[in-house]
Amino acid sequence: MASKPTDGATPGLSVPDRIVLAGLFVALAITPIVFLPQVYDDFTLAKQSSLLIAAAIVLVGLALQGLPLCAPRAVRLALAAWIGALVLSELLAMDPRGSALGLYQYRQGFLTQLAYVVLLAGAMRAAVAGQTGLILKFLMIGLTGVWMYTAVQSFGADPVDWWTDTSVRAIGTIGNANELAAMAAVALVGFGRLSTGPDRRRWAGAVVLAAAVAFIIIESQSRTGLAALGLFVTLAPLAWWVSRNPWTTFRRPVVLLLAGFLLGGSVSLVSGGAAGTASRVQDRPSLAESEGSTRVALWRGTIEVIKARPWHGAGPDGLFLAFPIDRPATLGGAFE
Repeated sequence: MASKPTDGATPGLSVPDRIVLAGLFVALAITPIVFLPQVYDDFTLAKQSSLLIAAAIVLVGLALQGLPLCAPRAVRLALAAWIGALVLSELLAMDPRGSALGLYQYRQGFLTQLAYVVLLAGAMRAAVAGQTGLILKFLMIGLTGVWMYTAVQSFGADPVDWWTDTSVRAIGTIGNANELAAMAAVALVGFGRLSTGPDRRRWAGAVVLAAAVAFIIIESQSRTGLAALGLFVTLAPLAWWVSRNPWTTFRRPVVLLLAGFLLGGSVSLVSGGAAGTASRVQDRPSLAESEGSTRVALWRGTIEVIKARPWHGAGPDGLFLAFPIDRPATLGGAFE
């Protein structure tokens, strides 16, 4: 029996829907902030486990419902193509064992990709049940945890006695700085919901959300994260137009967004993170210095891997093995 649509509340939900929501809670609220200091070099191991557990919980809920996929035909075809490409890439991978078992670059492995598919299907089911607002709340919980730990590290109050120096990029202990900056940028999906409507408390929430995102990204010193912020601002008018919102109401979200970015940037300036970010942006790799840049060298080598296998690639985890085979002999950086 179909559940009565709600907005953030759960009364009337079936048990399978509640199970799906529990899995989404793990994925959005727990995975971003879980870490183990004892395995610093492999900090993503905890996140990987959390992600797979979340997908397993969602899959149980979907299975109890008969695995429904309430989505337009185009979306279902896109999902089928995604899974098909993943399976083909796995079959033609450099080392299928590495992909399936997560031995190489496990964050991008076969199981992780399937977990993404399951979580997307779970989110679709939650939306059908009218729980979009609750999903956004889960995301905000995860963002709050990331923000709190970033602030703790930024102001030198980290309770964990790390065996390696993490003071330069404050967010680096609970996850890769670029990955968590990306998580912060993704959290901006909740901004539109908060910045519209007559409720001024939501407007304040929109400012706080934008401030937290800006603070996390600046403190992480992620140039990619800064680019994501720029992309969000650039695409905001297009999103507004696609949503068929009146342009007369576009001014308020813009003001709230800029106010939040200014607030987050000001806090980061006080903590000192803004100076480090400015230095990293200023020292961006140039073409003339590409031989001394590990990242530029990695891009160059990866392009050769793509050219060598343009149709099926090297597999979800095959770059680890394909890179030394196809990389240029003159590649510099850390790959000499």
